[in-house]
Amino acid sequence: MRSRWLTAGAIKLHVAALLVAGACLALGWWQLHRALGGNGRSWAYTAPPGTQSDPRTQKRPGTRPTGRVAREVVGGLMAGLQGALVRYRVMTYAVGIGLLVLVLVGIPFQVAGRPHIVQVVGPIHGFLYIVYLVSAADLTRRARWPIPQLAGPILGGLVPFLAFVVERRVTKRVQRQIAGLASGLDRHT
Repeated sequence: MRSRWLTAGAIKLHVAALLVAGACLALGWWQLHRALGGNGRSWAYTAPPGTQSDPRTQKRPGTRPTGRVAREVVGGLMAGLQGALVRYRVMTYAVGIGLLVLVLVGIPFQVAGRPHIVQVVGPIHGFLYIVYLVSAADLTRRARWPIPQLAGPILGGLVPFLAFVVERRVTKRVQRQIAGLASGLDRHT
C-alpha cells in the first residue's frame, strides 16, 4: 500500500497538483490586488456582483458603484457574458454538426457493415460534447441562471437538431440580459 503512493507517477501527480493550486492562489491574489489598486474590471473576476463591490465606492451597505467604476464593472460583466456566449455558440454548432454527421451518416454506414465513420466521429463528438457542457456551464454561471437551466443544453448535445433550437433560445435570452445590463448602467451612472 505504501509503495503505491511513493511511485514516481504518484509523486509527479502530487507535485503537479500543488503547482496548479499554488498558481491559482497566486493568480487570485494578483487579481485582488489589481482590483484594490483601482482596476474596476478586476472586481468582476474576484467576486460575483452583489456579494462584494469596490470598497472605495462603498459608502454604506447595499449601495452600488456609480460613474466610471460602475461602467468598468458592468462593462467587464457584459464582456464576460458576451465571450461566454460566443464560446457556447461555437461549441453548439460543432457538437450539433458532429451529432448530425454521426446519426445521419455514421449510423447508416455502421448498419451497412462499415463502422469507420462512427469510429472516427464518435470519439470526436464525445470530446466536443464535454467541452460544450463546460461552455454551457460557464455561460449559465456568468448569466447567474439556476442549474436546472442546463437541462436544455445537456439534451441539445444528445438529440439531433435540438442543439440548434436551444442555441437560438439561449442566445436571445443572453442578448436580452446584456441589453438589460446596458440599460441598467445608463440609469445608475
